[in-house]
Amino acid sequence: MSDTHTITISLTLQISEETLRDIGSAAVEGGIGYWSEIEGYDYESSNMGVLYELDECGNVTARNRKFNLTTAEILQGCIRVLDPNFKVCESIREYVKLALIEDDAGNVDAEVADVIVQAAWFNEIVYG
Repeated sequence: MSDTHTITISLTLQISEETLRDIGSAAVEGGIGYWSEIEGYDYESSNMGVLYELDECGNVTARNRKFNLTTAEILQGCIRVLDPNFKVCESIREYVKLALIEDDAGNVDAEVADVIVQAAWFNEIVYG
């Protein structure tokens, strides 16, 4: 006899722009600097800046991919991390879930923010 039961719940959550900007800030200020460089960073905007993927020597070149860091992209990354088919450590998935349920990025450190940004742009963990 099992001591646990599994249920599936569907939730509708309201996520503030502030929470999404806080996640973006954690990424920019500590999480993604080893694989990207940001230009025009603006915490107050939903378009937080332009990220350039660094080459193998850590340089930005004309061939590097570039991405807009927006709160919409950050939300998309969160949604992808929560997908059970997305390959990520379960504790990271839990931190993202808590941040969205509580509408507070307090549980999102640089590592979790890095994963969220990579999920948004690459749909997988490419770095780290």
